[in-house]
Amino acid sequence: MTVHRPGDVLAGRYRLADLLSETAHGRFWLAHDSVLGRPVAVHVIDADDPRAPALMSAARASASILDPRLLRVLDAETRDGISYVVNEWGRGTSLDILLARSGPLSPRRSAWITAEVAAALGRAHRLGHAHGRLNPEKVLIDEGGSVRIIGFAVEAALYGMPAGTPADDDAALAAILAACLTGTWSGVQESAVPSTPKVGGHPMRPRQVRAGVPKALDDLCESALNPSARGRHEGPILDAPYLYERLMAYLGDPSDVVGLPAEQPPARNGGPMITTALRLPAENSAPEPADTAGGMGDTAARSGHTDVPTQASLPSFEDDSSWHLPRTTPAPPPPPLEPPAAKPLFADEPRVPRAPDETVADTPQSTAVRSGAPAPLPAPAPEDYWPWGEDRVPPRRRRWLPLAIGLVVLILVVAAVLAVRDYSGNGGNGGTTTPSQSASPTSTTAKAISGVTATDFDPLGDPPSEDPADTKYAVDGKPSTAWHTSTYTAQLGPKPPALKSGVGLVLDLKDVYAIDSIRVTMNGSPTGVSLYVSDTKPAGVTGLQRAATATVTHAGQRVDLKGAKGRYLVVWLTSLPKVSGGYRGEVADVTVTGTRR
Repeated sequence: MTVHRPGDVLAGRYRLADLLSETAHGRFWLAHDSVLGRPVAVHVIDADDPRAPALMSAARASASILDPRLLRVLDAETRDGISYVVNEWGRGTSLDILLARSGPLSPRRSAWITAEVAAALGRAHRLGHAHGRLNPEKVLIDEGGSVRIIGFAVEAALYGMPAGTPADDDAALAAILAACLTGTWSGVQESAVPSTPKVGGHPMRPRQVRAGVPKALDDLCESALNPSARGRHEGPILDAPYLYERLMAYLGDPSDVVGLPAEQPPARNGGPMITTALRLPAENSAPEPADTAGGMGDTAARSGHTDVPTQASLPSFEDDSSWHLPRTTPAPPPPPLEPPAAKPLFADEPRVPRAPDETVADTPQSTAVRSGAPAPLPAPAPEDYWPWGEDRVPPRRRRWLPLAIGLVVLILVVAAVLAVRDYSGNGGNGGTTTPSQSASPTSTTAKAISGVTATDFDPLGDPPSEDPADTKYAVDGKPSTAWHTSTYTAQLGPKPPALKSGVGLVLDLKDVYAIDSIRVTMNGSPTGVSLYVSDTKPAGVTGLQRAATATVTHAGQRVDLKGAKGRYLVVWLTSLPKVSGGYRGEVADVTVTGTRR
């Protein structure tokens, strides 16, 4: 084994300064690049090590990804009996150390850090490369506050692991989010962060570990780490681009959490400063209270950062997002209930008080009262039963009778008027409605919408554009002209080798319409299409409600949208016809019919 000492120079330019670690996985040095005058990180193994070819291949794969969030591979070579990889040096604090010092992070900071990692991984996955050994130790918050990823592809090769897959990275990405929220690690790769407790062989949900985790983030972690939680219906593909979109939707405006500053500790023994301690800025909010449900705990006194202040509360572990919040003051007693007075529809006439000298004939009741025996129930008088004849109806009840009769007559008249109007509205067909008459109003009043403009829609592309100069040909009413996609070597779809799940056009109707249908002409057959309608110009199809799907096989094919309302119509191509050299879609003409709202 080749032995190096501080002061040795590799490849005539990298002067070794400090041996940071030496294990069976190789030697890790802090070095100085004498050509460019900057610190670099150097991984060294012997040239005859079985991992050397995989290490060189991993270095080339990592260097091909141009993303500022990755600590770049600057050089890689096998010479003088060693194989080495030179990486950009990053000053900062890794996520595992940050969690050990400060405890779990606030939900917004957790979402932002994970979204930054997801953005970098999404770009790498589109090129067919994966990290392979992602854990909190490989996520760095540098001294400028940016998120950096350490050891992309190279780390797995040094550990003798096969090249990673995007699916492995996606699961580790959800575990990174859960680690930020709870301070525990639920991923497959080893980490110094404490493991998440398990129930039934699966990691506990973040809200079961720590109180106060938002349900949106909790559901995202649970769906990615426990696929059985999604039930028998296949949900969206929980890959890095999807996680990035959901996290950014949760963040909204991330300006209050991006670029977290870092604090530089004093150098040790005059040597180089290797790591920095992150200083989280104070926010204008009250400290979060300690957990009361047996979670990991997250107090402002310990972590120094909070989100929106909340009361100490117990989380509900059901599927709903209910919370049991304690009252700060006891609730006032309810007002006393008084039984309502009886209000019969037909009240008896008030009895006229008897004069003191008026003689009353003995009745069974009065006799019983004088003798002290229980009084029998009085027999009802004939006039208490109604109707037996108008001559027996008490005077007050007689006054209600005309009102009741008038109300019945009014109801009959209104019913007759409605019946006549319905008969007239149905063309005199006896009040029956044919299937064509029961359709929505748009089916009879919809007209072709003029002035429609089209823009290319490629949110999954890099760059996100797809022949924007020719989009006008899709709505010019001329089937002889067309807008077309790029030619792809693989069919579109949600899984590799597909580069993306779809591509298409956004049609601006210039106003909100109830869209009846579209007629679409495609060059080539078949072409799979999904149609989405939105009130605002969309940035992606995630979160949009799909109005219709179709497979276009002939010119002028009609697709029914059933009155879906909105200003923007997304024509999203999900499968393309086969052409020479691959797959390509061409939209020759789209005509939209609807009713302005």
